[in-house]
Amino acid sequence: MKEAQVQKLIDIMPRTAEGVKTVFSGLNISVTAENVKKVAALIGEYAEVPKKKEEAPAEVAAE
Repeated sequence: MKEAQVQKLIDIMPRTAEGVKTVFSGLNISVTAENVKKVAALIGEYAEVPKKKEEAPAEVAAE
């Protein structure tokens, strides 16, 4: 992989194999299904997990 291709993955940080395939579809690169899964797993280790929005307590929500 070229540096520009790696940078694209870092910019988007796809967490699923389907997401990785989508990124690669826009690049001039051929990747096996097994390697797509490996890339998704590796990104998943480093990607931040989105935090759930906390609901306001009932007292605050009633105001």
